Amino acid sequence: MDEGHDYVGTVRGERQDTAFRRHASRLMNAVRERITRIHMTDQGCMLRAYSRAIVDTINACREINTFIPALAYTFAQHPIEIEVMHEERAAGDSKYSLYSLIRLNFDLVTGFSVLPLQLFSFSGIVISLLSITFVLILAVRRLLVGRRPRACSRSSASLSSSSA
Repeated sequence: MDEGHDYVGTVRGERQDTAFRRHASRLMNAVRERITRIHMTDQGCMLRAYSRAIVDTINACREINTFIPALAYTFAQHPIEIEVMHEERAAGDSKYSLYSLIRLNFDLVTGFSVLPLQLFSFSGIVISLLSITFVLILAVRRLLVGRRPRACSRSSASLSSSSA
């Protein structure tokens, strides 16, 4: 902060987590960066420093459920990340399950990107076009072939063969 940076994020060096947690974290960070263009190396490391201007801007947003580090990063003019040593928790376990982490990242992505809305809209358009195509195929088939004759049920077919 003394060097003029308005946002100082941290990256855990030599993480003490399980291999699964490290890989899942890297994957989530890569997906978030790809979709939102927010270049935070380690969004899970919450040791951060923000300038007063960034804090005031966040407070002025009046957002209820938002990812503060990502929001602060978008307001930063001169962000930087530094490495900090990762220490084991002094007590307790992480309350973030895999589901919680996925949900957190979903909230982050939907809050900072229009991509989910675009994908949802595109899938709706595709489904509509497929439905219209199916209706047209059925209409053309009906005009060309006409009504299909009803299939005989098994019981009426066996009655006619036994009476013959």
